[in-house]
Amino acid sequence: PEAGLLAFRKISEGLGETHWYLRKLRDEGEGAEQLATVLGSSRYVTDLILRAPDSVALLGDDAELRPRSLDRLRSEMDLAAERYSDPQDAIRAVRRVRRRELSRVGIADVLGRLDIIEVGEALTDISTATLSGALKVAIAAVEADRGPMPTRMAIVLMGRLGGGEAGYSSDADVMFVHDPLPGADE
Repeated sequence: PEAGLLAFRKISEGLGETHWYLRKLRDEGEGAEQLATVLGSSRYVTDLILRAPDSVALLGDDAELRPRSLDRLRSEMDLAAERYSDPQDAIRAVRRVRRRELSRVGIADVLGRLDIIEVGEALTDISTATLSGALKVAIAAVEADRGPMPTRMAIVLMGRLGGGEAGYSSDADVMFVHDPLPGADE
């Protein structure tokens, strides 16, 4: 309980000035109750929320707690990255989307809105979209420096990630492969 109260204080300090946060706690009893449940139940999900405090806005609406599809995640991460010409800023934008989505899944999991299969699939989709977005940022950075890539790139997912069974502590076992364009040096 003490850790949950401390986390609530930190979140409130970070979001206290936003127009929606206090209104959500005051007017939406379910959202406030869900926040208390999550903060008092899971240190990991609490840490996710602390790193993405705007994810508190997801509470109180079960539709908002449904994991996003892989296509939607890729699209959001690509759009977030494309706003920046600096690769470091673009990667930070991809990571922001990743943190929000991990929070979404973690919150839904703690509140019992997802089963173990749905959690694994959602975490796999988040990791897949993150890797895809990071690869696009890297390719754009190389192309800005050296011109068009002489090869096509792909990411092969392996292990639990490749099997669609990623967990919260899963790493991303992957292989990067390329296929040189016709006439390019292998």
